[in-house]
Formats: sequence, structure tokens, C-alpha cells
Amino acid sequence: MPVAFVPHGGGPWPFVEMGLPPNEVTDLKDYLRSVRLLPKTPPRALLVVSAHWEEPVPTVMTAERPPMAQLMSVQGPMMQGMMTNYIEQSKNLFIQMQEQMQNQTKSMFGTFPFAPPATPPAEKKDK
Repeated sequence: MPVAFVPHGGGPWPFVEMGLPPNEVTDLKDYLRSVRLLPKTPPRALLVVSAHWEEPVPTVMTAERPPMAQLMSVQGPMMQGMMTNYIEQSKNLFIQMQEQMQNQTKSMFGTFPFAPPATPPAEKKDK
């Protein structure tokens, strides 16, 4: 039976610079690309390991529709709406921060007599 591990949290992700050794980032990219090569048949089982489902002792649940699946089917649309709002707010905040940094840079360095950028010399044409 094919097995795939798909992380769902804060990484490590190969598209976020986290200071990982380059060979580990390459290995992670290769692994994530390989997941799409798994057979396209529906899974017969699904194992979810979560630190977000608390019980007093380590717990294993088996059920056709376990409580987590029921929770997700009810909460999914609400969570998707929250994430859309979060992403939009994050994008807007990022744009505001970029504009603020540009304005601060202009005000700090706007009076410096910087020389204009040099014009690159014209390329010589071979005859």
C-alpha cells in the first residue's frame, strides 16, 4: 500500500528560507514532487497524527467517520472563510509595511547627493 507523509503546519517548506542545509531542501523538494506520482486509487486507510486533538492519555480512534472528520465537515467552510480573511489582512499589512519602509528610506536618504547610476558602455560590434 502506498504511503505519503504530508505536513500541514509551519514547515519546513522548501519555498521558505529557513536556513536549512541546501541538500535537505533539495531532498524535501524531491519528496514533495514525488507525492503526485502515487497511484490515483482512493486510499483504504488514512492515518492522522495531530497535536491539536487533546486527550488525557495517548489515544487511538477508529471509525468510519471519526469525530475529527465530522468536526471538519461542519467547521470546514467557516475555517476556509477565516483563512481567506487572514490571508487578505496579511497581504494588506505587508503592502502597508512595504510602503512605510519606502517612505522612511526616501526621507532618510532623499537629501544625500547620490551620483546617478552609470550608463553601461555600448557593446563593441565585431567586424
